[in-house]
Amino acid sequence: SSRQGELRPSLSAAPNPVRSSVTIHLPAASASPLRIFDAAGRTIRTLPVTTGSVSWNRTDDAGRPVKPGIYFGSARISGRDLTLKLVVGR
Repeated sequence: SSRQGELRPSLSAAPNPVRSSVTIHLPAASASPLRIFDAAGRTIRTLPVTTGSVSWNRTDDAGRPVKPGIYFGSARISGRDLTLKLVVGR
């Protein structure tokens, strides 16, 4: 079997499902900002990335808590768009 998939940069998050906050790990610190968007594609939070990880406390850009549901984190790293599914619990 091909091992190419393991070499691709990817995002990971823990804990996921998200309870109070989540730490998203990126393969590189020089990533673009991490965008959190909802299932409809609306950007609800933009987080600057200065290290290889960034935390999100389940709030939107105005500081309001987001509703439980499915969200996505996305960052552009080395010319690729990487996306991660985040499940926000109650």
